[in-house]
This record gives sequence, C-alpha cells and structure tokens, in this order.
Amino acid sequence: MVNILKEIDTNDSLNRLSYPLCITDNQRNIVWVNEKFEQNISNKELKANLNKVKIDVSGTIISNNNIFYELQSSNININKEEYKLISFFDISKRKNLENKLLTRQKMFESLTEELPEPILVCNERIIYTNPAFEKLIGLSSRYLQGKSVFDLLDKSNREILQDSLNSLIASHKKHIEFDVQIPKKNGQLIWVNVSIKAVYDSEEPRFIYLLKDVTKRKEEKEKLRRLANLDQLTNIYNRRKFQELFELEYKRNKRYKRSLSCIFFDIDHFKSINDNFGHDIGDSVLKELSSLVLNSIRETDFFARWGGEEFVILLPETSKDVAFHIAENLRKKIKKEVFTKVKDVTVSLGVAELKTEDMKTFLKRADQALYKAKNNGRDCTVVL
Repeated sequence: MVNILKEIDTNDSLNRLSYPLCITDNQRNIVWVNEKFEQNISNKELKANLNKVKIDVSGTIISNNNIFYELQSSNININKEEYKLISFFDISKRKNLENKLLTRQKMFESLTEELPEPILVCNERIIYTNPAFEKLIGLSSRYLQGKSVFDLLDKSNREILQDSLNSLIASHKKHIEFDVQIPKKNGQLIWVNVSIKAVYDSEEPRFIYLLKDVTKRKEEKEKLRRLANLDQLTNIYNRRKFQELFELEYKRNKRYKRSLSCIFFDIDHFKSINDNFGHDIGDSVLKELSSLVLNSIRETDFFARWGGEEFVILLPETSKDVAFHIAENLRKKIKKEVFTKVKDVTVSLGVAELKTEDMKTFLKRADQALYKAKNNGRDCTVVL
C-alpha cells in the first residue's frame, strides 16, 4: 500500500486539481486523497458514508456541511491493481437554485390554484397546469405533465406558436400575445387568446401561458363579418363586398394587363312569381338559384346579389368569349332546374369584357347587355 501511495503522490497533477478527489480500493476503503479533499471534506461521517455509496454509479449526490457534491467515478490501474478514482464536484449553487425554484414554484402553484384564468407553465415540456386550464380543455394535470405544448395544437397552429416563441426570445419582450385554436378532449375546437411570458431564472427559459377563451368573441366577429359581406337571404356576397373585390381585380387588371369579364343577370318575370306565389316562394327561388349558380361557377369567380332579383358574376382572367360560354351554360342549367312550386325559371344575361375604361363604365356596359337581352325576348345572353 505504501508503494501505491508513494506512486500516486509523485503524480502532482492530481493534487493540483481544483476539486476534491479520492482513490478507493476494491473494499471501498479510501487509500488516497488529494489536498482539496483534505481541505474541504474533513467530515469523518462523510468519509464513512462513502462505503454506503454506490460509487460505481456516477451521478450520486452527497452533502457535507451544507455543501452538495456530485460524484463521478472511473476505474484506474495502479501496479496492476484496480482502484476507483472518485471526483467530487461542488453543485451547491445548483442545488440552492433548485430549492429556490421549487419554493417559488410551490408558491406560484398555490396562488394560481384558485384563479379563474387558465395557466400553463412549460420549458420544452409542460411543467404545471392549473385547474382552470384542465377544465378548459378537459384534460387532467397527470395527462398533460411531461407532454410538449405543441402536442395540443395542429400543424398550422404549431407554426404560429413556434414563430411567437422565437420572436419573444429574439426581441427580449416581456410578453407576446396572439389568438390560436386548440382542441378540447372531445375534439371541439375553441379559440383562445394566449399571452406568453418568458422567465429566465434557470439555465433554460420557462414560459408562462395565460389563456382566455375568446370563442364567443370570434363567433360574434365572424357573424359581423358575414353581415358586412354577405347577402342575408341568399348567403352570397352582397353588393358592397362585390364592389370591394371588383376594385381589387380592376387594379390587378390594369397592372398586369390580364382579361377581366363580368356577367349581369336577373330572373325573368320575377314580379309575376311574387304576385302569383307570394314573397316567401319568391325568396325561396332566389335562394335556390343562388345555390345553383354558386355551385356551378369556378372557385376564382366572384358571385354577388346586386339587388332584388339581379345578380352579378366577376370573372378574373377571363375573355368575353369564355364568359359568354359560362353564361350560356348557367342559363341552360337554370332553365332545366325544377324550382320549388314555381318549377320553371329563366334568366337573361349580359356579358362584357373590360376595355380601356373606368370601373363605372365597364359595369354599365355589362348592365346594358343585360337589358338588351331582356328586350330581345328574355332567356338569352348578350355580349357588349
């Protein structure tokens, strides 16, 4: 043993290390210690406890006079004998921080348990959810903990969340806020307003999510949008929305020099329908016809109720010849359709393609084509 100790002592590099270390034999007896070990780990009880520690497993944590050490062990060979080299790394600061964070987390959880606002805390994984959050989406804390917050979202909303987190970290903002859809346990999608705050009190940031159910607000907003953009009877675009879309397409046409055509049409003898069958049946005809046309035109076309029994279709990137063909197909389709009670309905249509003219003149020309079709006996299409 003396020879072993002498050989080790001649290796001054071990003594110069800034952390304590020791060497034990196969019976876990300490056969050598460096100077840092002598200076910092003089507690006899600690030395005795080394025999109880599974020193062949790195990561063991022991304490001595309120100092925490994490042990790392490795095998060494001295004079053909196997020994264990045990290093002691001071992790007291980390342990103190962990204890402080644990205390703060317990305080945070006790404060948020009774709050009505849904709250979620996570780093890479969900750490904590309060009862209000669990009630909101119908999932328990046990189920949620350890999962990624991205698991709660579909692909498109994951991208929204990731972009928001990246922006929050990069800009060092106090918080970031956005609206997103999340599914409840039963599959129902709800809209929530999410406010995220980043907390930098550990090696990696933690994020506190404060949620608010805004589904009703979103539904009301959508309802207002529909009221503003759609005709309430036929559920197609109203005149105001059509003019807004027409202005955009008109500007695009002028910029890129592409074709733009328009179809005006109305129901032949619609007043007679109202007089003979009543306004309820008249309204039914308007709705049936609107649905038929909406399902017959292209996805790129814009269909609106201009007023009364008169309708308009805007056809981007479409010549007058193609527009005429589309109009004739619609006329024939409507004529073949059997409408409720009224049965037979026909329409007159006017077609125009935009020239070097303003918007008002263009629409007036399409309207004139419609009236010419009516004067020609109705149930026909005229191009001007």
